[in-house]
Amino acid sequence: MNDDDFGELSVVPGCEVKIVGDGDEVVPRGTPGEICVRSAMVFSEYVGNPEATKQAKTATGWFRLGDIGVMDESGKVKVLGRKKDFIKRATLKISPLQIEKVILGHADVSDAVVFGVPDQQLHEEICACVILKAANNDRGLEVRLAELEAWCSEQFPPEADGLSLKPRYMLLVKTFPSGNTGKVDRRAMRDLAMQKLGISE
Repeated sequence: MNDDDFGELSVVPGCEVKIVGDGDEVVPRGTPGEICVRSAMVFSEYVGNPEATKQAKTATGWFRLGDIGVMDESGKVKVLGRKKDFIKRATLKISPLQIEKVILGHADVSDAVVFGVPDQQLHEEICACVILKAANNDRGLEVRLAELEAWCSEQFPPEADGLSLKPRYMLLVKTFPSGNTGKVDRRAMRDLAMQKLGISE
């Protein structure tokens, strides 16, 4: 998933940056939140779409990027991913990219997409759709999936809430649906996974 890799945000002179929580409050350094910027260089409005402008910009001129990031003590901002892609499990916001990066480290995995699916108790649970590399031995898909799940159990120890970042659901697929830009359509992949798992909104 190299086209979804994120890095650091370069802050240019004359541009203010802050990281905010769900209530638009500034969060402590090192805490993930939505990245907001304010500058004379930021556009003033979406032409002909006041509702979109209202959602993207605050009354004091801050523009919500729609990205989740963290700011370190020196003021550098690391982008963690798109806000709409984050998994909301209980009180945590989980970056699917960090889980995908680990899964892609398995020798049998060709590609992986991680997203949240509805869960009655936790709001969302973690689901991974995985494309395996071509097999060079007689191991069946079920065996290879079981080996991958066991490996993930070792890679994802329990978090602060006592839960692991190991995907609750792991599905093997042959391809990922893509959008007009050629990137993976996470929403379509989520819908397909929910159908396979028998999960509804």
